[in-house]
Amino acid sequence: MAITTPPEIAPYPEAPRRGQPESVFIPTANTFVASLEPRRVEMQALADWMKTAGDYIDTTITDNKTAIDTVHASIADVNTVADDIANVNTAAANISDVNTVATNIADVNKVAAIDGDVSAVAASDLAVNTVATDIANVNTAAGSIADVNTVAANIASVNTTATNIADVNTVAANTPTVQAAVALAKRQSLYARSLALNPPITGETLRLDYANRAYGVGDADVGLIDEVLAFETAHTFTRGSTKWTPNALGVLTECGIDEPAYTYDPETGEPLGLLIEEQRTNLLPNSNTFPAASGITVTASGLAPDGVSNAFEIVSTSDAVNDGFVQQGGYTTVSGQTDTYSVFIKSGTVSSAEIRLNRVGAQPKSIIVNIPNDGRFHRFDVTQTWTDSRRVECNLYPNSRITKNIGDSVIVAFGQLEQGTFPTSYTPTSGSQVTRAADSLWRTLGAEFNASEGSLSVTAAVPTGETVVAMGSQSIVSDSDAEKTYTLSYSAGPSATTLDIAPNASVATIKSITYTLRAE
Repeated sequence: MAITTPPEIAPYPEAPRRGQPESVFIPTANTFVASLEPRRVEMQALADWMKTAGDYIDTTITDNKTAIDTVHASIADVNTVADDIANVNTAAANISDVNTVATNIADVNKVAAIDGDVSAVAASDLAVNTVATDIANVNTAAGSIADVNTVAANIASVNTTATNIADVNTVAANTPTVQAAVALAKRQSLYARSLALNPPITGETLRLDYANRAYGVGDADVGLIDEVLAFETAHTFTRGSTKWTPNALGVLTECGIDEPAYTYDPETGEPLGLLIEEQRTNLLPNSNTFPAASGITVTASGLAPDGVSNAFEIVSTSDAVNDGFVQQGGYTTVSGQTDTYSVFIKSGTVSSAEIRLNRVGAQPKSIIVNIPNDGRFHRFDVTQTWTDSRRVECNLYPNSRITKNIGDSVIVAFGQLEQGTFPTSYTPTSGSQVTRAADSLWRTLGAEFNASEGSLSVTAAVPTGETVVAMGSQSIVSDSDAEKTYTLSYSAGPSATTLDIAPNASVATIKSITYTLRAE
């Protein structure tokens, strides 16, 4: 099998435009909608081609590795044969001596018939002994010739392997092209899904669909999107640290420096979009250590929400009030500051727990949480504003501080204490506090932008009073903490060069942004 030419994807036909006569608009719209399914089929064919090509490359590399190992063994045989060839050359000289001895044997026969010259016969006997030695050398040479034949076969294998190595080198040279084609096919497939879920709008020249990870752009003078982009091409995104967020399966996953973090509904796994957060510090120096106070035992119990670290079962050994809890802390707050403590909890023998946040000896704030009995971790939090400066204690009780029983247990992991009125994404610590850097996202506007008029549609969840997007002199300010679709229209140029997304937001989930050339 060889890698064939990848199937092509036909361009999308012209989209209908606002202002076209109905006789033109309707046929154009029907043609455009009818093209979506063939493009999806073509994209699937390209994805299948990429999988077949990838399988062929994996098989070719495995076969060539085996052939190369054979060549290494063959080269060792060639070195051995080089020594044997030297023996063959020696044997060739001995064969010449054998021919000479044949003449001597004839002389010996004559001497035996004559029954006379004993001295001559004695000399002939010496020649016969020499012949015996020569015959042994001939036998050795015969064995060497067999080795030479084996080497000939090995040399043929070496030649075959040389061809295979050339194929491997060709595959290596083509790998970047194949990888680029795979990435393009994936982007086109995601964009096709985005179009199926949210059909294009007339005059749409920018689509940033974070929930479906689909990004496209077009020229204002054409009035439609004609290029599918990678995230890093569509935006500039920075974050000077790693970040942990749950994936679609609910498993906490690390995103690298400057890698965007997507977020999902923790119960359903539905993609919600891109998570933008301000800088925060986990003030607990050991986020996954739960020191036991009196009346409690702590033992490792299965895996934490990241699927790698340990979780811990805490079990009450006392039913006395105020007894039987684990405590995280070690941080001194200041008067007027607001802190939030959060922790992941899974039900054990009971499906409730009390989380208590207080300063040493004063100002406790407690909540009792009900834990779904579904075998999964759920994150709970409690917030307190302090009236003076003391060391903060974060306590956790199975069941509750008052009503617990001996043997009550829950499973805990990953505590976090941070300044703020709500919890942000988990930041692991081990021995010292760790700061997660702020996210920053913007797009430099290009040919898709109409300076005279236009419209933005943004679906996002941004805290009330914070900026959703800004574009030059125009901006959208959130009026609800819940997810909502906002629209910004302008008929006078906003003098914009960039589209700033959730600038300076404390926390935001951006689901999608679309830009069209006309004001709504």
